[in-house]
Amino acid sequence: MSAQYISSGLLLAVAVVFSLAALAPILGYAYARSYVGSRSALGGVLLFPALWTTLWSVFVYASPLGRIGSWTPMSGTEMYSWVLPIFGQAGIDYVTALWAVVIAEYAGQWAMGENVRAQLPDEAHPNVDPLVPIIHEVEQPDSEARSTRCTGAATWRDPTPYLLVLLFVAIIPSYEAPILPLPAHSPNATELTLGCVHPYVKTAGTLPTLEDYIHETTVQSSRAKILLWPEGAAFFRSEQEQLHVFETIANLSAKQHVWIGVSYERSFTDNNERSRGKRVRGHNGLAIFGPGVEPVTYVKRRLVPLVESFSYETPLNPPPKYLLPLPKPNYRPKSDKTWPRTIPITAAICLDVSAPLANAVPVNQTDEESGRPALILAPARTWHPDIGKAMFQHASMRATEQGASILWCDGGEEGVSGVGGLAASGLGPVGGVGQVGTGGSWIQNIAIPFPYDARKFGLTWYSRWGDLSIVFLAWITLVAGFAAVDLRRIKAIVAAGMNRLKGRRNEAGHTNRSESTPLLIND
Repeated sequence: MSAQYISSGLLLAVAVVFSLAALAPILGYAYARSYVGSRSALGGVLLFPALWTTLWSVFVYASPLGRIGSWTPMSGTEMYSWVLPIFGQAGIDYVTALWAVVIAEYAGQWAMGENVRAQLPDEAHPNVDPLVPIIHEVEQPDSEARSTRCTGAATWRDPTPYLLVLLFVAIIPSYEAPILPLPAHSPNATELTLGCVHPYVKTAGTLPTLEDYIHETTVQSSRAKILLWPEGAAFFRSEQEQLHVFETIANLSAKQHVWIGVSYERSFTDNNERSRGKRVRGHNGLAIFGPGVEPVTYVKRRLVPLVESFSYETPLNPPPKYLLPLPKPNYRPKSDKTWPRTIPITAAICLDVSAPLANAVPVNQTDEESGRPALILAPARTWHPDIGKAMFQHASMRATEQGASILWCDGGEEGVSGVGGLAASGLGPVGGVGQVGTGGSWIQNIAIPFPYDARKFGLTWYSRWGDLSIVFLAWITLVAGFAAVDLRRIKAIVAAGMNRLKGRRNEAGHTNRSESTPLLIND
C-alpha cells in the first residue's frame, strides 16, 4: 500500500475521532441545557463553553496529534489574540463556544419564538424542543404570572444581550496590540537575521544530500546569523558518523561565526535499545551549534503516529533553553556600549507545536535564562500544503502563548517557511509566511525587544498555569451563574421583608396619630 493511501486513511481516521470528540460536549449540552437552564438562564448559557473548553483541554494531551483536527478555528480570531499569552488556545475555545451559544440563542428566538412556543402542548418536556432558547425554558408557564412580572426582571432573565456586549468589549484590548512587528532597526530592538537552509535540487523528486546542506549553509552564513535545517535533513546510521558530521558543523560554525540548527534522524545500532519500556531504533533530534560553545541537542517529544511512534525514542526531558551571545555588528557605532547582547533560545520539532509546549529548562541555570525564550527554532517536514499551512498556524500560536518568536523551516515540497509569534505581531496566524516550497534558501530580518531580561520578559501566565486557569475560570463562572440566581432570590426576600416591616411601621404610626388626635365635641 502506497504512502499516499496510508496518509489519506490516517487523515480520515483522525477526522472521525475528532468529530466524535467534538460531538460529545454538543450532545451533553443538548441533554443538560434544559435541566440547567430551568434553574439559571445564565448557567444554561455558560454550560456549553465550560464543556467545550474542558473537553479540548483534556483531549489535546491525550491525542498524539494534539490540536490538529480541533473544531475551534485558528483563522478569524485575531481580535482575541491577546488571550493567547494568558489562557492559550483554550481561551480561544471558550470565546468560540460563547459566540456559538449567543448566536444559537438569537437564532432560536428568531426561528422558535413565542408564537411557535405557544403551540407546544403544556405537558411537553423542554428536551423535546432543543431549539427553543433557554430564556423561554426558564419562563414561568403561567401567563398571569408572566404578565405581572416586571420588565426589568424579564430582561435580567435573558443574559444573552449582556454576554454579547461582553464579547464585543473583549475585542477592545486587541486595538492596543501592535498592528505590525517591531522594526528591526530600532533603538529598543536587537536585529537578528534568520534563515532556512533549502539547497537547490537539480533533479525533481529527489532530496538534498548532507553535502548539499553543508555547502548551502556555507554560502548563506554571510547573510544570516542563525541558519536552520528542515526536519530530518541529515540521517546518521551510527554514533561515529554523527560525531564526524557534528565536528564538521561545529568547525563551520566557528569559522563563519554563525549559529546552525541541524535537524537529523539517528538510527541505533543496538537492537535492544529501549525507551519508556519499548524497543526503539532511533530518534528525531535537533542539534544547535554556536561559535566556541558545546552543541545543545533536543529530541522530538511528540512523534507522528504509526510513522515514528512505534520505532523512535520518546523523551521525557523538556526542551533546553540557553543564551545565544551576539557580537556587535560592524555597522553599529563604537560608542554603542550595549553590545554584546544575549538572546534566550529554545527548540521544537514539527508535531511538537500541535500541543502546548513544555517550559524549556535552562542549560546553565543562570538568572538570565529564567525568563521566557525570545526565539524558538522549529524545523518541520509536511507532505501537503493544507497540512503545512495548519502546522505553521499552530507554530505561531505556540510562540504567542510563550511570548516568543518562532523560526519555522518546513522541508516539504509544498511546505511553508517563515516567522511567527511576536516576530509577526499584527499579521495574523499566517502573516509571517516567507516562502512556500523548497526552491531555495530563505532569509529574514526580525527584531527582538531590547533589553531582553528575565525581569521584564518573565514567563507568561499561560506558561506557568497552562489550560488549568481557563478551565477553572469556566467552571467558577458557571457556578457563579447559579449563585446569581440565589442572590437575587435572597435580595427579593430581604426586600419583601423590609417592605413588610416598613408597612407595619407606617400602620403603627398611623394608629398612634389617630389615638393622639382630640375628639371634636359639638356643643
